Amino acid sequence: MAYFMVVPEVGARRSAGFTLIEIMIAVAIVAILAAIALPAYQRYTIRASASESLTLAGSAKNMVTECQATGMAMADMNSGTAPFPPGTDITTDLVAGVFVAQGVVRIRYAATAPAGLAGQDLVLTPTFGQGKTEWRCSFTDASGYVYVPANCRQPP
Repeated sequence: MAYFMVVPEVGARRSAGFTLIEIMIAVAIVAILAAIALPAYQRYTIRASASESLTLAGSAKNMVTECQATGMAMADMNSGTAPFPPGTDITTDLVAGVFVAQGVVRIRYAATAPAGLAGQDLVLTPTFGQGKTEWRCSFTDASGYVYVPANCRQPP
């Protein structure tokens, strides 16, 4: 049996890890990706909060549609005399209340809502057609348009 021994060449260097330049390039790439992704993620979370509030207003939308279909008056559905509860009773940590007047549903965001929503109102205005109701969404502040959920977004 013959045994062979590998002898390194004189002057050959062994590579051991990454160079400083390679690490700096990797860190720069990660920083650029984070700078692009962070604002997009923040808008996404605010838009998700606005979408969550639409679910909360679903019962109010149903009530307006039912009032229209039955011919019931829609003067002030939050008075407590109508079958719909007062607006201040419909709250979450993001929503201060859901109010209905003349068929228009107004979702008021609490101070604890994300910065783009806090203190604003998301207004749902119905358009009654033959056998169906279409809802138009808008914010009280035009800068909030970017946060309107995609399912009710129309140009400002």
